[in-house]
Amino acid sequence: VICWLVVVRILDSSGRMGNMATLKAECKIFIVQSIACYETPSQVVESVREKFGIKITRQQVESHDPTKVSGKGLAQKWVDIF
Repeated sequence: VICWLVVVRILDSSGRMGNMATLKAECKIFIVQSIACYETPSQVVESVREKFGIKITRQQVESHDPTKVSGKGLAQKWVDIF
């Protein structure tokens, strides 16, 4: 069995390693509510870009979904909003 390790790098405009966007509470609420309304991660990414001018990833969106494994550690306040 061969296992592959995939490392995803986020590059800023200068080509240096960058960090994912730090999201403010207003944006997190929007993401959680959008997921709760059955929007896909791709739709939420586009909506966040249009509404807040922030580039986020589908993985960031999924980390705010309490029904996904990646959202398992989501704070209770976000679960309550969901």
